Amino acid sequence: MVTPALRARLGPLLAPAGLLAPGAILGAVATLGLVVLPTLEAGGPLVDANLGTALARELALPVLAGVWLAAGAHTAWVWLQSEEPLRRTVAALLLAAATVERLWLAPTLFATWSRVDRVTSQPADRVAEAQDLALQHGGMLLALALLATLAIVLALRARPAEDAALD
Repeated sequence: MVTPALRARLGPLLAPAGLLAPGAILGAVATLGLVVLPTLEAGGPLVDANLGTALARELALPVLAGVWLAAGAHTAWVWLQSEEPLRRTVAALLLAAATVERLWLAPTLFATWSRVDRVTSQPADRVAEAQDLALQHGGMLLALALLATLAIVLALRARPAEDAALD
């Protein structure tokens, strides 16, 4: 149960988390999943695929940690400011998805790729395992993007009601 005193104290501190956090999550996930990781992992004339995967790991894990913190801040803000079950559920799912992605899926994916030679695609069983994990990773990034978008829509939809309550 959130008391009015706690809501009054923490509300202004967490207010930017209402729209900024899901927006930051959406931007980070879109940039990471659509630009950075595919570019680095594809390799090129200056970076082979193995080095690209190592660089992708070093960039992805801190970005995903930021996504996780933003999801936590957003969830705290929603639970303080809203009694609407749908908003609370979406915020909790966003935090759960960010937690699974950052603490389990991404580290497991990059650890699996680190045991594979991507240039020669050897050993084949680990390549298949890494490709399966990469598919799950892509699905989780998509889920994070969809949940962040839904959180933004719900926050914008609830905004006029909150503004009317302040008048």
